[in-house]
Amino acid sequence: MTIIEGLTLGLQHAIQPMALLFCFVGVMLGTFVGVLPGIGNTATVALLIPMTFEIPGEYAMMMLAGISYGALYGGSIISILLRIPGTTASIMTCIEGNELTKQGRAGVALFVASMTSFIGGMIGVIITIVAGPFLSNIGITLGPTDFASIMFFGLVACCFITTDQPVKNFSMVFVGLMIGMVGTDINSGYDRYFFGSDTLRDGLHILIVALGTFAIAEVISCINIEQKVLTKNFGQWLPTKQETKNCFWPIIRGSSIGSFIGALPGTGGTIASFIAYMVERKFSKNKDKFGHGSVEGIAAPESANNAAAHTAFIPTLTLGIPGDAIAVLLLGALMIYGYAPGPMMMQETPELFWGLVISFIIGNIILLIINLPLIRLWVKILQIPYNILFPSIIVLCCMAIWGLHFNHTDLLILAFFGALGYFIKILKFSPAPLVLGIMLEPYIESYI
Repeated sequence: MTIIEGLTLGLQHAIQPMALLFCFVGVMLGTFVGVLPGIGNTATVALLIPMTFEIPGEYAMMMLAGISYGALYGGSIISILLRIPGTTASIMTCIEGNELTKQGRAGVALFVASMTSFIGGMIGVIITIVAGPFLSNIGITLGPTDFASIMFFGLVACCFITTDQPVKNFSMVFVGLMIGMVGTDINSGYDRYFFGSDTLRDGLHILIVALGTFAIAEVISCINIEQKVLTKNFGQWLPTKQETKNCFWPIIRGSSIGSFIGALPGTGGTIASFIAYMVERKFSKNKDKFGHGSVEGIAAPESANNAAAHTAFIPTLTLGIPGDAIAVLLLGALMIYGYAPGPMMMQETPELFWGLVISFIIGNIILLIINLPLIRLWVKILQIPYNILFPSIIVLCCMAIWGLHFNHTDLLILAFFGALGYFIKILKFSPAPLVLGIMLEPYIESYI
């Protein structure tokens, strides 16, 4: 079957009324979940899989996939407005997007995030269509040495997240790697640094670290700050012509990096967004703006993580190898629905593969149409009084963390990282290298 024939077949299935309905429900639910701090698309998909058993598998997959990339849109919104990562892939967007918000340009940041997410997602879909089998073959030829090199590249690049403090960033990476060693040694099976806690024996969940160092720390640091509604330039929510021009190459580079990283088994959009941001700092002509509200610093990671979200389906569908954490759940869902992921999927069930690909296009268009008019509404979040907003954020974070293991120790760990993140901010360190070090340590140790 040629690509044109496959796309035609997929279009016939994806424009069915039920397919459009479930695609719409998925992306809307994903956006809502992404706006809520800490819930995450992975947890949402896990909860919804049992509820889709009575739905035809093809439509269920469209809805679950819509949640996965819809959450990336939602995660960008709260990252930009409140400096709280809706998903771990939006951590880098926190840095630049929230700086623009503090300058009264929240509308510009949200518009750039929406447009670059859409473009990155569409590029990821095109690459999935054209180069899916080719990228899958590359992915299976890479060994532990190659993956370890990619991880080390991400850590080294993260040391230069801000050019004026590489030593501080290196120290944060080092501390992150040390903290990431808490738990069971994946090679020997011995327990390390768990202090008798069964919770720590299982290691630290990256969500606890991210919400503590970003969300809780941000709330603590803003407690005594007088509220200001920073929407002075919101009437001009479009970026300037020069800013639009500056976003062209960051989108191309970010989408390329995200498409490649996403297609590699076991990586995902979070690593892609980190690497894209660091690469953009290297090539940008406006390096001094990074860390102070750069639209290029939003365009690169947003296009990267959305491209990766789509190309992660390449190894999942064509090889039966999950591309990231959420792909593991979707792989299991495929088997439950009676499909056999692998090289023969495109021949045995082409309607599923091509229908899902076309649904990616439809879902991204729906997200763009919905999110652009809602930019003014999202900015209204900044007008919520702090005495209502901050307690709500803490409650949502605690609910998200409690839902991981239903263990009060997780809440104590969240409080610890909240305090740690606050002191990191006071000392003018960046929490992003710390989070990346904790997240990558198990992978690096495994590949080494």
